[in-house]
Amino acid sequence: MGLKKFRGKHKESELNVSVIANEVRDREPTGFICGPKLYKFEGWFFQYHPWTSGPWPLKKDGDPRERAGKVFYDVFNRFDALSDLEKKKHRVGGGCVQL
Repeated sequence: MGLKKFRGKHKESELNVSVIANEVRDREPTGFICGPKLYKFEGWFFQYHPWTSGPWPLKKDGDPRERAGKVFYDVFNRFDALSDLEKKKHRVGGGCVQL
């Protein structure tokens, strides 16, 4: 397994993913690897995927925090009330990357 850095299409975000395989530059895409989307809003860094993991606060290094309390969920509820366009402005990484 190799570790690669992929540049996201939103800002200068980076997503580290493990890629298994013999890499050949001129081949067709073989698939996607996906993770929760990452956001920064009102000083909080968090991941959010509405279908699977829901919201969860992250430390500055990207590790999950041990707890998510009332303060975080109050901030998240304000974030969730934003329009999709406004939410995209706060996105800093995550999502799907084509391999």
